[in-house]
Amino acid sequence: MNPITIIGGGLAGLSLGVALQKRGIPTTLHEAGCYPRHRVCGEFLNGVGDETLGHLGILDLFADAHINEQARWYLRGKTLREDGLPVAVRGISRYTIDQRLADRFVELGGNLKENSRVTGEVQPGTIQTCGRRRTTNGKWLGLSCHLQNASLPADLEMHLGKEGYVGLSKIENGRVNLCGLFRERDIGPASRIDRIPRYLEENGLTQLAEFVRSSNPDPNSVIGVNAFRIGWQKRSNAGNNLALGDCLGIIPPFTGNGMSMALESAALAIDPIVQFSRGKLSWSNCVELCSQQLQHSFRKRMRLAQSIHPLLLHRPGQEALRLASQTGLLPFRLLFRQLR
Repeated sequence: MNPITIIGGGLAGLSLGVALQKRGIPTTLHEAGCYPRHRVCGEFLNGVGDETLGHLGILDLFADAHINEQARWYLRGKTLREDGLPVAVRGISRYTIDQRLADRFVELGGNLKENSRVTGEVQPGTIQTCGRRRTTNGKWLGLSCHLQNASLPADLEMHLGKEGYVGLSKIENGRVNLCGLFRERDIGPASRIDRIPRYLEENGLTQLAEFVRSSNPDPNSVIGVNAFRIGWQKRSNAGNNLALGDCLGIIPPFTGNGMSMALESAALAIDPIVQFSRGKLSWSNCVELCSQQLQHSFRKRMRLAQSIHPLLLHRPGQEALRLASQTGLLPFRLLFRQLR
């Protein structure tokens, strides 16, 4: 039996590791950091269903996730739209779920190597789930934190600013996760805890900035990432490389579909990888089969999300969305389903 190596211990890597161990496939997982840890993430599980989570063997780990049912959109502080979600979705922090997945992987006999980086040529049987690929021309900055004392009128909120947008979602233990995507800029000196409010103010979201300051943000949860690009990642699944999760592609975060795509990509890759490990499929055929399935599952939603994304970042597009919403021409429920 061919052993499997996974590079990267995020949602895709951990869930795949759990699934493989449950099927008797010896798996080693390398994680550059350690658990538990906060990550820049919407922490809003939009799309993946119980069947997929059950196929991965992790459904029970989401039992205490907050069930989000109502969404509200704002344009520069003014309510744009409020609607019930066509399908209720889970909210759970990466700090919690990553630790649970890591524990489950180890309980099943998986070899977890924290604070471990893998260099050199990728060998057959190695899956890359090590997150986004860094780029030298990235213009986006992702910022995230947990609010410990925030009361939201809806389960989910999306705030559109001048050159960025921010999502707030209810997660476990009564907390609210804030995750924003901003065009990177110089905001002058700012403390770690005040960096997010300052970016909000620069984007014309002054009311939201004051709300964040008054909601007791957890300083340990404040985190940021830059130097990344949205969309399919370069060199993904080329040659003998098999990439999953953010290493494969980063969907625009307004969809809330990033966590779901990570888990879905792991689930789609299980059977081909098991066949390779048991000697029934060559590695090149395994990579090709996985790539076909991943493209088939994600191509449509990625294309649609990337076409909508620019509209959310500039005034003309935002005004068009406002008019469409006010006149009832915005197909919110259809778009919600197409982006899952």
